[in-house]
Amino acid sequence: MEFFCILILAFLVFKGNVIQIQAYDEIESTPIIEVSPNQPDLSNDLIEVILSKAGFKTTKMAGQSRALMTISGDAMRRIFQDRIIVIDPNRYYDGTYEYYNKGERYLEIANYARLLSLFQQFGGNTSRIHVYYGSMNDSVRSEINKNIIKKCANQLTELKISTSDDTRIWEELSNENGSIFFPEVKKFKYLGPISRNSFDLNSIFPKLETFTLLGSVNDTNCLKNVKSLKELTMSTSSIEEHQFDNIFANNKQIYKLSLATITRKTLGAIEKNLNNLKTLKVKYVCREFFIRPTNETNIYNLESIL
Repeated sequence: MEFFCILILAFLVFKGNVIQIQAYDEIESTPIIEVSPNQPDLSNDLIEVILSKAGFKTTKMAGQSRALMTISGDAMRRIFQDRIIVIDPNRYYDGTYEYYNKGERYLEIANYARLLSLFQQFGGNTSRIHVYYGSMNDSVRSEINKNIIKKCANQLTELKISTSDDTRIWEELSNENGSIFFPEVKKFKYLGPISRNSFDLNSIFPKLETFTLLGSVNDTNCLKNVKSLKELTMSTSSIEEHQFDNIFANNKQIYKLSLATITRKTLGAIEKNLNNLKTLKVKYVCREFFIRPTNETNIYNLESIL
């Protein structure tokens, strides 16, 4: 199918124009194109869009054609800009593939050498990275942090980190002053332990709007100075219940909240501060919610929740 797409593109460069297009890997039953030979040739911009929609493999094949070499390079930059780039070098799988999940399109590059080469060429267009450190040895992790994560730090808007051991990760991501800084990141998801003693999320991610922590953090005051959250998800025992009142008070604009557990005290802090809350997800509730209420029991009204 990919080769078929290349043949069509090669034909269109000289013979026709696209009236209707649908990427084959999105809806295979839809006709790919309708061609009118009386129309002018395809513009380079339109071919670039076609290639980027068709995907990584088709764009790579197009780059083998001298006529499409420059356009395929621009299409690849668009792919790196539009996709979430998944970094998970795997010795058992050596390929590169794309997939959809919850409305987002992902590009995963499992080959370490190819990963570094592609980022050297197109990494300047990347804005969203999900990195899984679990399968990396120390050398690979260090090189990826140095040549990819740190180099993209000033342009990333979304960062996801998954690890079972954060030893040396933060040191490798720090600048010469020992600081970690991702100035444009609005969405940060972390799975695993954060053992760094000082982890001020506001100084690391000054534009943070969506934060997910599934794990532990040594700096229990990591959220103290954050004031722009809109979505918060936490499954951790590191943040104590009394801290929620301050967190919610500083982030009254939160509209989506997910917690592993909840108590009446936390519910009171939500009612007091989060008047814009639309979604509340709780995995476990404390036993006190199953006790028969008395005249002295507080009733909490979360009227904003849909």
